[in-house]
Amino acid sequence: MSPEVQWPSLDNTEIGYLIDVDGDTLTIERGQEGTTPMQVRAGWKVIASITSKTIEDLEEAISGVAGNISGKVDKEDGKGLSANDFTTYEKTKLAEIAPEATQNAPDAELRDRATHTGSQAIATVIGLQAALDSKASTIHTHVIADTSDLQTALDGKANTSHPHTIAQISSLQAALDGKVNTSALGQADGVATLDSAGKVPFSQLPSSIMEYKGVWDSSTNTPTLADGTGDIGDVYKVTGNGTVDLGSGAISFNASDYIIYNGSTWEKSDTTDSVTSVAGKTGAVTLTRADVGLASVNNTADANKPVSTAQQAALNLKLDIRTGNFIVYTNGADGLPSAQSYTSAATANTIPFRNGSGQFNAGTPTVAGNVATKGYVDSTTPTIVRHGSVAGTARPSDASTVMWIGSVQPTNMTTADLWVEG
Repeated sequence: MSPEVQWPSLDNTEIGYLIDVDGDTLTIERGQEGTTPMQVRAGWKVIASITSKTIEDLEEAISGVAGNISGKVDKEDGKGLSANDFTTYEKTKLAEIAPEATQNAPDAELRDRATHTGSQAIATVIGLQAALDSKASTIHTHVIADTSDLQTALDGKANTSHPHTIAQISSLQAALDGKVNTSALGQADGVATLDSAGKVPFSQLPSSIMEYKGVWDSSTNTPTLADGTGDIGDVYKVTGNGTVDLGSGAISFNASDYIIYNGSTWEKSDTTDSVTSVAGKTGAVTLTRADVGLASVNNTADANKPVSTAQQAALNLKLDIRTGNFIVYTNGADGLPSAQSYTSAATANTIPFRNGSGQFNAGTPTVAGNVATKGYVDSTTPTIVRHGSVAGTARPSDASTVMWIGSVQPTNMTTADLWVEG
C-alpha cells in the first residue's frame, strides 16, 4: 500500500499479507517484512505484488530442491530401480568366479577336487587309514631297553640328588674359614651386628664407653699417666693446677678439668668456661643491688614510681586539658601556653572564629580602631564636613558622627568620626 501519486519505496510503502477474503472484504495482516503500519488515506493504491521476502523464500526452496536432486542418479534406458540392494562387495565376488565354473554341485563332488583345502572323512581318502595304523601314537612310552646304549650311559652318571664332602668342593674350606659363625653374631666375645640404619644396636654396646678412673693431680702427675699406657675411654678428673708433658708436649690443666685417654695419647677436656665467681663472689652467692651497679634503683612497682625532677619540670610546661568544645591552646603575652576559647559570637576575651558562612560577630565600637559591624554602620548617618586644609575646623555640636573630608586630619574628631583624606 502506498500513496497513488508516489512511486512505492521503503519510505512510503507498507507491506501486508492477505489472510482472508469474504466477498468484497479483504482481511490484511499489516506491518509485515519490517515495514511500519501507516495511516491509509483515500486515493491510496493497493498492489498485489511479489516482495523481496517472497523471492528469498523461492530461492531457499529452489536451493533445497537442488540439494535433493544432487543425491539422485540419472535414469538410463533399459534400467530400473529394484527392491534389492546390490553392493560393491557382491559385484566383486561375482567378477572373481571363473568362466564355466561348476555351479550347484553337491559337497561330495566338490571335495573330490585336487585344489580342495577343506576337511573330509578319512574313509573318503583311499589307503589313509592303513597308513595311519602302521604309525605309533604321538603320545607313547619307551623302556630303557628300547634305546640302545642308554643304560650304559646312565651307569656313568650320578643321581641328581647326592651328597658331597667339603673336601670334594674346591676352595670351599678356605672360604668358610674367612667367615664368622652366625652363632657369634651379637654375642659376648663375638661380633656386633648393625641395625637397619647401619648402627650398632644399643643393646650390644658396653654399659660405659668412657670409664671414670678417679681423680688426677696435674701438679704432681698422681697417679702417673703417660702416652701409650691406659685403656681407651679412661677418664680422670683434674684436682690441681699444673702443666705436664705426658709424651706429646706440655699441657696446662686447671682444677675441675678432665683428662681422657684416646687409645694412644692423653687429651685435656677443658671446663674453664664454667662460672667460677659472680660479681667477685664465690660459693653460695647472695647479690645486692650495689653488687650489680643498681644501688640507686628501688624495687618499686611501675604504678608507684615517683615523678623525677626533670619529668616534673617538663610537666610544668604543659597545660591541663580543659573540658568543653571550641578550645585552642596558644602562647599568652607572658610567652607561656594558655587555653583560649574560640567562637563566632561577639564574646569578650575569645578568639574570633568564622561561622559556616564565613562571618564572625563583633561588639559595638567604642574607640578609634574598633571594628564596626554592618548593623552599626547602617544605623549611623554621618554629618559630612569638608574642612579642606584647616585642621582646627569646628565640629558640629548636633552631629553624632562626622565624616571629615580634607587634606589634613582634623583635630576635633571623636572616636565615632571618620576622616577621608581628599
